[in-house]
Amino acid sequence: MFFARWFPDEYLEKLLHKWQTANQNIPQYIFFESGAWSLFRYGESSLDLFVRNLSATAQHMAELRHRTTVIWMKTLPFHPTASSHQGHWVTDGNSSTLDKFGKEFEKVAVANQMVLWTSAFDDAKHNLDRYADHVHPGAALIRKVGGIPPKTSSLGCQ
Repeated sequence: MFFARWFPDEYLEKLLHKWQTANQNIPQYIFFESGAWSLFRYGESSLDLFVRNLSATAQHMAELRHRTTVIWMKTLPFHPTASSHQGHWVTDGNSSTLDKFGKEFEKVAVANQMVLWTSAFDDAKHNLDRYADHVHPGAALIRKVGGIPPKTSSLGCQ
């Protein structure tokens, strides 16, 4: 499951509560990434609110650690000045503004003892095929993280 939404919100809280109390249909992995959309949509001035909301979300997600693997992904390489995310990835280094959001994301993850995938940024830059729309994790990334071999055709070819 990959969640991309302004948080915390009623939908996310209901979903997390459902997984906390469910006996089945709990995702094996929950990938959580944020920062790029917050920056793109609300601008750099949203950093303080971003950190407060992220901290609240971390508290909710901490309750799921015994039921699933929650993986926080450091902010993906989305260019903050793009009018459309299509084709506007940061390919050389990182935007300093986006990096601020990523560093705050990392601080909150560490403070709340979340599993943190710090190389997600570099992985996204070098392996766009793992991302469904070059932003959100796709099936190839889920298979990689889960240790699942790539799908093969009926002829056994990858």
